[in-house]
Amino acid sequence: MKTKKIYFTLIFICISIFLNAQTSGYNLNRIGIGDKVPEDLPLVNLVNYPNSEAKISDFKGKWLILDYWFTGCGPCIASWPKLMHLQEKYGDKIQIMGVNHMQNKEVVEDFITRRNKRSKEPFTIPSVTGDTILYKILPPSGYPTVIWIDPEGVYRASTNGEDLNDENILKVLNNKGIKSLAVNTTFINLKRPLFIDGNGGTGQQMLYYSTISKYSERIINGAFLMSADSSGYVIAATHKPIIDLISRAYCKGPYNRYSLVDYIRLPQTQIELKVKNQKKLLFYNDPNVSLNENIYTYQLISYEPRKLEELKQIMRDDLQKYFNLEFQWEKRRKQCLVLKAKDTTLLGDNVYKTPIYGYKKVGSNFYLKDVPVFNFFGYLTEYVGGIYNEPNGYPLIDETGYKGGLDIIFENVTDQNNREILRDYKKLNIAMSKYKLSFSLEEREVSVLVITDSKPIKENEFHTNIFNN
Repeated sequence: MKTKKIYFTLIFICISIFLNAQTSGYNLNRIGIGDKVPEDLPLVNLVNYPNSEAKISDFKGKWLILDYWFTGCGPCIASWPKLMHLQEKYGDKIQIMGVNHMQNKEVVEDFITRRNKRSKEPFTIPSVTGDTILYKILPPSGYPTVIWIDPEGVYRASTNGEDLNDENILKVLNNKGIKSLAVNTTFINLKRPLFIDGNGGTGQQMLYYSTISKYSERIINGAFLMSADSSGYVIAATHKPIIDLISRAYCKGPYNRYSLVDYIRLPQTQIELKVKNQKKLLFYNDPNVSLNENIYTYQLISYEPRKLEELKQIMRDDLQKYFNLEFQWEKRRKQCLVLKAKDTTLLGDNVYKTPIYGYKKVGSNFYLKDVPVFNFFGYLTEYVGGIYNEPNGYPLIDETGYKGGLDIIFENVTDQNNREILRDYKKLNIAMSKYKLSFSLEEREVSVLVITDSKPIKENEFHTNIFNN
């Protein structure tokens, strides 16, 4: 036993020495233009390279061009064919090296492999992954950022991705001076949106961007996107009433391929409006009011990786601030539709795979296959609506205790009569009776999102808050 303890202690000491050796030789403060880059600065966890590691001095005699990127950066990935063209054309005089300090080697290799399967031109540029040192000494200003290091190892310039091109490479190779590189020093108009229509550049320096806009006939109606993965860090919803935007900001999901419904909005049965003017939040088909008056488009883009819950919280904050609202969760005793099962062995095999649903080709039956109860509820609130998703409707409560996937056939439910039957829980109970599964209307305590108008800040309170902070 003592031998094992000594053995593990020695391993821990060796690992500690190794990790300290990686950082002890460096001042992790950023260096400036014209400074010498430490020759032994490590390039770690390399992909598309013969070795797993290298150092700055390995590329002495060439221009080392570092291109900062991550898998969710669209402009970064779009530039890959250009990078490969430049590397092939000037390969004896330059080395382009990607730097991804946000994601580890496994994630990057998987992304490149999937990308290469879809591309006629495989990506072959080497890249650092999981970096913890390089980006602190030579930090990017956005994505992509290009760092130019001359053949003597001197840091010469930091530019955006558009400046990595034939013209500028020829300039530095012909010793015409790094100052001739194009940089973002254009005049800006602070009264107009920055980085839009060239006002301050292309927007590659932004960390995140969000906007709320009124109806535009150029934008498609009813589109929705929520993504927090390598495909992008985005929430977007077009032409929605405010109440719909709020319900999406508080949605549950995504459930990915294990879902019947990818995103389940917070149903209006769990929203309580206490605002003076409810019409501004809702969509009214009023002949005296333009149909487009109370609908908005919202878009949020993060240029760095964000968790989905972080994106949704930013969206909630945006809606709260712009529309002068307050959101507060409170407990309420309400009439609810409580789903109960007398015999869960009738509901399925207690497991679920990829949920599916639809209509049987033979006969007029609607079916659910491998659908969890919470996704069944999502189907009722998202696609059926009515009492399941209207302000005076009933929240859905699961008291079946069943954790698997529902395997249910609703007899005599057709594409024509499904809303009539499914919106009436008593008729729905008849369709589910053979499975001893039914809804009952009972009182329960549920969480409700209470929406109120924001209290206006008086001028004297505003100044007091500033000075106190």
